[in-house]
Amino acid sequence: MPHFSQLKPDVLIPYNRNYNNLLPSVVIYVRPKTNLLKYETAILTAVQKFGDVTYLANINGRIFCRDFLVVQHYSTEYYFTVYAKKAIAQFPEMVDEFEKHFQVSFNDAEIISAFDAPHFLGITQDELFNIFADEKDFKSFYGQTVKRINGYYVVNYDLPSIMRRYTPESNIFVIAVQLHSSDLDLHELNHGLFESLKNNIATPIIDEHKYTQHEWKEKVKRTYHISKGHINAIFDMTDFIFVGDNEHLKIEETPFGKYIIEKKIMTAQDLDKLKYFNLAYLKQNDGTKKLISIKEAAIGMTFDEICDLLTRIDKKTLWRH
Repeated sequence: MPHFSQLKPDVLIPYNRNYNNLLPSVVIYVRPKTNLLKYETAILTAVQKFGDVTYLANINGRIFCRDFLVVQHYSTEYYFTVYAKKAIAQFPEMVDEFEKHFQVSFNDAEIISAFDAPHFLGITQDELFNIFADEKDFKSFYGQTVKRINGYYVVNYDLPSIMRRYTPESNIFVIAVQLHSSDLDLHELNHGLFESLKNNIATPIIDEHKYTQHEWKEKVKRTYHISKGHINAIFDMTDFIFVGDNEHLKIEETPFGKYIIEKKIMTAQDLDKLKYFNLAYLKQNDGTKKLISIKEAAIGMTFDEICDLLTRIDKKTLWRH
């Protein structure tokens, strides 16, 4: 077995740098416990109707551990989960939305990290993940979540359970696809995935017994991740695509990232900052600033709309924590 530092993904299709036309790219990776050959074949069958496969690999769980890939992928969520109340307090907009939704004083609220919640609540991480909350007890904002449980306000309740699934024994199937047309909607691709997986009777559903009341589509969505929009695809590609001598793809090597940099819309350094901390302030026409999560704000936008959005970001607010 190779040394921990020398482990490499099993790359079946090396990354194809196609910069001739700016077309949408997506990354799909299969969550642990779902990696079966028939399942992977079903995904491959579905995506090839919509685009060309530009990368295909199996990434060993030990690489996820070595490169802190889950922490890197969920870096903003991880920051808010660790610092919880202190992190939210840095953003008056978040404090205001918290108080309006939960109808409590932010200063008086028992806001805790999901990593600490099992201790305070006397439950496991998986039990925390599966606790159902009514709408009044749950808030999703700026890419973060708060769930009220027994008087505690738990920040990003799901992250500990997600992280613990990526063990050294796990194996993650990753595929990158460049779509045939900018007119293709991600909903179409997702529907194609649903249909292909539904026709494969071997498709496993993680912890299916826990979701007996959910529709099949809601169940199967838990088995894979797909990039939600063009900005998210840039970030996913830098996390999960390996090139050369076991190196992560750089942000300037992604098609849209390269375009943004060459058009001087944003530097590679600023895109990196935005990747690792997704919150930033937009300059408004009236001179005010508006807090956004770039990963949420850019969903459903075209390339041009995202470029316009990026030009309005106050660069001084990047990586502020």
